[in-house]
Amino acid sequence: MPSDTAQQVITLLQTAGVLTPEAAVRALGPGTQHDGNLLQTLLASGALSFADLQDTLLLYGQLADSNMLGAASPLAVAEDTVDGVSQTVDEYRIDDAQLRAFLLQNGRLTQEQCTTALQAQQHTGHPLWRTVINLQLLTPQEVAEIIKTHGHMPSEQHTQKAEDAAASPEPGRALVPAAQPEVRQRVIAIDETANAVQIVNTIFEGAVQARATDIHIEPQVPHMRVRYRIDGMLFDVLTVPQPLETSIISRIKVLADMNITERRLPQDGRLSFRLGEHEYHMRAATIPTAHGEKLVLRLLMPSNVLTGLKQLGLETDDEQRLRSLIAKPQGMILVTGPIGSGKTTTLYAALHEVNILTNNIVTIEDPVEYQLTGINQVEVDTKIGLSFASGLRSILRQDADILMVGEIRDVETATVAVRAALTGQQLFSTLHTVDAPSAITTLGNFG
Repeated sequence: MPSDTAQQVITLLQTAGVLTPEAAVRALGPGTQHDGNLLQTLLASGALSFADLQDTLLLYGQLADSNMLGAASPLAVAEDTVDGVSQTVDEYRIDDAQLRAFLLQNGRLTQEQCTTALQAQQHTGHPLWRTVINLQLLTPQEVAEIIKTHGHMPSEQHTQKAEDAAASPEPGRALVPAAQPEVRQRVIAIDETANAVQIVNTIFEGAVQARATDIHIEPQVPHMRVRYRIDGMLFDVLTVPQPLETSIISRIKVLADMNITERRLPQDGRLSFRLGEHEYHMRAATIPTAHGEKLVLRLLMPSNVLTGLKQLGLETDDEQRLRSLIAKPQGMILVTGPIGSGKTTTLYAALHEVNILTNNIVTIEDPVEYQLTGINQVEVDTKIGLSFASGLRSILRQDADILMVGEIRDVETATVAVRAALTGQQLFSTLHTVDAPSAITTLGNFG
């Protein structure tokens, strides 16, 4: 049975017409499992949509301003308390990416809860701290305490250091003057005096701090748009005046050893940069569009390579099933899913588990994103005829115990991979599909 407080929330949602009694029973009935957070349970079960929740919260806000709801309502958040959190956020200059990192690193939110908050944020437009409060994931007091504990007050010395760094052209060091509170709307204003080198360095540093997986630089009218992909979702982080578009793209192409005069054909490249004591690598790809070259950078951070299946965050039963599969001496294990779903991460975690001295492990990848100790990695090079299929045939003559094919893309690779799995080797690979059952259909379509 829901508690009195939960029952008040249910009554409010039903009064607003966004939750039916039947949906509430299905989501919260005796036979269901949930983590005790009412709103998250309703959202996860599909009984309540983000849009309906947003409308209800907006309606409640209007009623609360008119004192038409009593203080006993569970959605009531004292305005002075919220104002206090907002003031704390401004004082400590905490943006959404920093707050998200604090919440995950300290276990205050799970990855699932964080994803729920980010999805809700897309509908409401509220900053992250307000969203987690509205979803009842944390109280205003808890949010303020987290910010004060893990943030730091900007001092005059820190401000001076940031200004000095902005004047330095060293890659990974230069900074565009810090954004004002607009950063909470994920739009960072740039100083008019900033040059292309400083802007590119700022984009790179911001991506590392936000733990982004990809950077999208897209020429638009009237401004060029820069977006980060964080947890699978794209967020606008920067707008750049159109006159600087060509300079920024050219700067990155020089770093990636691309042809800066060729703007009509797609290009690929790699680049590295240092930030503090750490070195980071990126994979760059350009494509011509109607308004200029669009550039996408994949951020490759060695710290993201998992050292075991434990870090995948699987349920205990699923982890045990996966361990039993990779322990088998032969067969094929396919990791499926859309782009950015974590296929490569899962494969590397599995390879770490089986990477022991008695195994000869050989991989063929396009490209080799992370170098793994003790594993022989081969990179595809179609210019010289080294494809997945031809490379895999050669690997079969290398007395390999375990094979890893970065991706099965065609019938030839699929045929060789299946034969390898049937003749005594264990083979790991990936397929681009919507879900796991679709892998059978995809392999069938290969012929």
